[in-house]
Amino acid sequence: MDTTTKDTYIMKLFFKNNPKDGKFYNEISDPTFKDAIEDCKDSQIIANRVFNKTIDNTDPIIEGKDNTLYSNFEMTRCLSVSGSSGSNSAFYGINTIPLGERLSTKCLHDSNLDKDNSCIHYLKRISIGLLNGIKLLNSGNKFYKHGNIRPNNIYLYNKNDSQKIFLDNMNYDKNIYDDVNNKPFKNDFNMLGETLLQLLTGTSKSENVIKKIPKSAFKIYYQIKKYFLKYSIDINLKIAALNVGEGIKDYLGKCVTEAEYEYKLRKSIFNFIYRLKCSGTNPINQFIDIEQALNHDFIKSAMGIGDKSLEDKWDINPCDY
Repeated sequence: MDTTTKDTYIMKLFFKNNPKDGKFYNEISDPTFKDAIEDCKDSQIIANRVFNKTIDNTDPIIEGKDNTLYSNFEMTRCLSVSGSSGSNSAFYGINTIPLGERLSTKCLHDSNLDKDNSCIHYLKRISIGLLNGIKLLNSGNKFYKHGNIRPNNIYLYNKNDSQKIFLDNMNYDKNIYDDVNNKPFKNDFNMLGETLLQLLTGTSKSENVIKKIPKSAFKIYYQIKKYFLKYSIDINLKIAALNVGEGIKDYLGKCVTEAEYEYKLRKSIFNFIYRLKCSGTNPINQFIDIEQALNHDFIKSAMGIGDKSLEDKWDINPCDY
């Protein structure tokens, strides 16, 4: 606890091999480990973007005074990486602690998924927050790949009027991305698509759900529905939180073609996930830039744009952390 700012930080000690051995990296014998210092410098650049400061700002971020560019997104920040007492044999890092509840804890329940513990009603908020974060990483004149967008690195914070997504544990890529035509966002898009699949189905073992490479949004919808039926998971995949209206009717003897389903799902999360992930099946359908993803109907519905009948209904009360 910093008694001057009343902020709480976490210290990460960098051990060499098994932490139980108590062996630290050495600045002389392990020179590449000093990359952690460069990571901290990159963290400052990214923090400046998150908090809408100039690129060369070196002043610390002051909680409660500095505001984020996007009110619904924040990243954990490296505050310092240093040796112990001036020695060159031990290293530690001080980082901010993400607020909220880790999504892997909150949302992943495998076949025990039900209406009460499902995170479906948070998916819009999670999606728009992470898209804003990916946009920040790919702005300016230097672009970054987070490389670690997974449920265990994402935190959902809902308290009073503050609702944020915190993204943790960035995997700093040593590749230099400074070509505006070669931004690394597509890798993060793929991870975001996989994350949304896990949160939607409530399991990290998405290979048990999507057993065949999906070639359309309908294939994703169908395989998830099949998984829910197998484990008697009583969740309706046509609910407004998924931006699926009541227009799909596949009962009372009416035969619905796959093309009709595909058309009905074009504004849904299933289409959104497909366009995030389809680089391995039909790249031409993948989002070509971040703005295109932000203008998808599923995301527009999260911002209150579009069909009002498909707006998110908060019938699951957020936890008070």
